[in-house]
Amino acid sequence: MGNKLTDRMIKNYKPKDKAYKVFDGQGLFLQIKPNGSKLWRLKYRFKEKEKLFAIGKYPEVTLAEARKERDEARRMIFGMNPQDPLEVKKEKIRESDQEEKKKNLYTLSKIAQQWFDKQESSWSSGHSTKVRRSFEMHVFPILGDRPISEIEASELLDLLRVVQEGSGAEVSSRILQRMKRIFRMAIIMKLIKRNPATDLEGVLKAPKHQHYKSMNESEIPNFF
Repeated sequence: MGNKLTDRMIKNYKPKDKAYKVFDGQGLFLQIKPNGSKLWRLKYRFKEKEKLFAIGKYPEVTLAEARKERDEARRMIFGMNPQDPLEVKKEKIRESDQEEKKKNLYTLSKIAQQWFDKQESSWSSGHSTKVRRSFEMHVFPILGDRPISEIEASELLDLLRVVQEGSGAEVSSRILQRMKRIFRMAIIMKLIKRNPATDLEGVLKAPKHQHYKSMNESEIPNFF
């Protein structure tokens, strides 16, 4: 059976005292509620059971889009490996929720704190405090709550330029080097696939070279 509905027909359907349905074909129908809302639904059978799939609200979901959703659902049902469209949708929602939780769990500040903790055994307490304070002052207020997987090189560049302007090239350079290591750890943790901080190599103004007195072996970790 072919399609029946048109946009003009849909716009002309008025609410009644009770909800009613108008059918388009192949299980797709529009339910008109007493409050005037119009909802796309797909009725189908899967493994001997009748199911109802909510597609969305008209006109946010157009007639063409509703038909596309119906056709995709039918391909799932009648394909080589039959799938229930309702279960597929639920699984996508679960995956989306898990991804959102993962993003909130792995923010830049949380991954940075993990990296700090791993480095502390090779740092003096004074150096550890200095490193943490530099991030708390310059990095976390701007990018700390962002999911580490969403941070782009352009955002890091904007941040580091602000740091360079306010605190100098040496401070921004040190922060960049530590950011590289933090993002590298995130790659190892399989949170991201590439390191945005490496894109900034040579972009920022280089700090002036200073001649430092010779360091003994115990002081070297604190230099980084």
